[in-house]
Amino acid sequence: MTLLINLIKRSAHKFNEDKYPSEVYYHLTDLISQASTCQEMGSALIQLIHWKAGHVRRDPAGKYVAAPSGTRYMVGSIRYSNTLTDAHIATLMSEQFFQWAKAIRSLERFDTIYIQQLHEMGLWTTVVMPVFILHCLRPRVFPICDIMVLYAHDLLTGDPDGTLPATFTEA
Repeated sequence: MTLLINLIKRSAHKFNEDKYPSEVYYHLTDLISQASTCQEMGSALIQLIHWKAGHVRRDPAGKYVAAPSGTRYMVGSIRYSNTLTDAHIATLMSEQFFQWAKAIRSLERFDTIYIQQLHEMGLWTTVVMPVFILHCLRPRVFPICDIMVLYAHDLLTGDPDGTLPATFTEA
């Protein structure tokens, strides 16, 4: 565990607040926790996917305002078409997804079945994006997961060949 803590401490100063503005992240996760319609939920999740992709920027003339800071921001486009497709957007904005997401917001424990359920809804076939969606819905239960987290996991658990299974690669 000491190795993990040291890795986190050494990397913390490298977090890029310009590329990933934290006040926008907190604003959007708050919106998700309080969303009462599929449009509110879907819109906030879509913006968070843009945030995760590094395409949200503080901008004094930005269309959006993060509460309570009052920070204005803009949402740019994502370069990789398979990260957020029209089909993903339609699902994230759907009533079916909203009803499912409302149940996730009240979970008290992590279970991988929810990753599978997202796969079954047509939302990615990898691990990183589904876990990010789950994190956005219930941050205290689902950690943020990205490829570097998976590499660190392999380092700490002694992955014998140093490669990630195909299901761990980002779509």
